[in-house]
Amino acid sequence: QLSSDVLRLNGLTCLRVWIKAAGFSLAKLYSNMPAVFQALLQTLHHPQTAPGPVKEVVVCALILSDALEINEYPPATSKDAATAALLSTLLTCQPTIQYYLIHDAQVAHAITTLISTLGEAELDWLVLGSPDALAFSDLLTLTSQPRRQIACLTFDVWLGIQDYPVASRHVAFQAAAFRRLLHTLVRQSCDDDDEEQDDVMAFRLASTDLLVAIHHLLKASFVADMVHLMTSSKVATEAAMFALTAVSSELKLRLADDVQTQQMVLHLCTSILFADVTPSVVVVASAFLGNLGPLIHAQWTTHGAADTSLLDATFQYLCFGMTVSVASSAACRAFNILCASCTLGHLDKQDRQWVVEGVVRVAAVSAWGRLALEQLLHSIFSRLAVPSSPSPSHVPMELHALGTVLRFLDAPSAAAGGPALTQHVVDLSWPHITRVASAAPSLPLDGTVLLLV
Repeated sequence: QLSSDVLRLNGLTCLRVWIKAAGFSLAKLYSNMPAVFQALLQTLHHPQTAPGPVKEVVVCALILSDALEINEYPPATSKDAATAALLSTLLTCQPTIQYYLIHDAQVAHAITTLISTLGEAELDWLVLGSPDALAFSDLLTLTSQPRRQIACLTFDVWLGIQDYPVASRHVAFQAAAFRRLLHTLVRQSCDDDDEEQDDVMAFRLASTDLLVAIHHLLKASFVADMVHLMTSSKVATEAAMFALTAVSSELKLRLADDVQTQQMVLHLCTSILFADVTPSVVVVASAFLGNLGPLIHAQWTTHGAADTSLLDATFQYLCFGMTVSVASSAACRAFNILCASCTLGHLDKQDRQWVVEGVVRVAAVSAWGRLALEQLLHSIFSRLAVPSSPSPSHVPMELHALGTVLRFLDAPSAAAGGPALTQHVVDLSWPHITRVASAAPSLPLDGTVLLLV
């Protein structure tokens, strides 16, 4: 014989299936089945600890969520009364909600789903900021609850709010609220426990669209806030860099002509990133640096003397990133993106040695390294082939590049070809070195280059 708890739970489960199949809205549930509606609300009032009643709370919250998802047109006359009754219950039950957030993940998930569904269904009412709406907005702090995957359930409400023009929203849903939300997302993205790594990664993936929406609203102050957070700890720095990387596509567009954003990113790179060698930071920093093409170009065009300092430092950092096992993949991708965004003029600068070093570092550990090095050497040899050209100043640069190849190819991996690869490069290079040596008296070669020759 089934116990009364089991019978009640089975009845509620059947009711949920029936209400969902019948398309019963919250208003219909309120007007056609008032006793059931009140019973559903009543289950939310007091914390339950016994397994049976706890399961009932979950099902009741999900029934109400399902009913909220049914859209009626035209809206039923009882819609406002039904919504007000549900809202009043949720506001009254906040201590109970907090209890479940701490003690029971299943109930926390169901109630957060209910709150988020109500927020999405009533966005027009919410953004106007009536006293009840502002009280309800306090429930959206569920985004900061410790169970990250439950916190993610609130994201669609925030995205829905951000879809409204800023001028049409109550001040409580404008920049200040989204700045607080940004800080919450970054705190939740902090990976300071190996056991929670999968949870953090899932949260980050889910939060990407919301971070993009916040950046669209906050603009340069988004970057400023992230830079400020980076001063607190290495964990916070890595999480803040994740947030910047998540919005990098949009940020890249702003870097082309937004001076304030340019200055913030320049400060970030020169004062924080380039000095941080923490592996976890190098991973996200490398991904971020790959999007700096517009800023590097702006440095070139804004300063008449063609300021190469940012490109120099960026390539140097990425070359270092290639030596960090967890960051090598991100550094290689960033290197590729930056090279693809450079113009011929950029790559003709003295700092192209960083490009060469990066290519050699990757080639020295890759099965396709020989082919990559041959392509790289071909471009160097072609410039050295005409030492009497009208631009002999290119010769020292090319010899510097060739020296970089040989210096960083001293110990290729077995996969790349081992010592045989180094010997192959030396064999290819030697005829060109001897030819330049024979012409050395007529070329403007400095002491370092002559030593290589």
